[in-house]
Amino acid sequence: MKRFIITVVLFIAIILAICFFPVVYWQKEKNAKILVEQIASMWDRGDRSAFVNHGMTIERDPWGNRITFDLQRVENDFVLTVRSDGPDGKTETDDDIIAKRSYPIGH
Repeated sequence: MKRFIITVVLFIAIILAICFFPVVYWQKEKNAKILVEQIASMWDRGDRSAFVNHGMTIERDPWGNRITFDLQRVENDFVLTVRSDGPDGKTETDDDIIAKRSYPIGH
């Protein structure tokens, strides 16, 4: 009987994990998208308070990774890229969450 109860409890735990993991992942991804867009919007407004040296911001994504930024000159524009490395914590992978802004040079 004890073995049966343990089996049932483990089965229920596995089912709950399977059902709720996608919801938790989706919510973290949604929150990261909102955060990355908010940081890019700060730059739009001229607010540089979240941006620190060496391409880092003061913010962290839902997975604990530092939100990064890159500002490059592309032809006649500056292009700002704000990035969350996503759940894998690695830059330039498919799960990265990115917001880009383009600003004409001299305006």
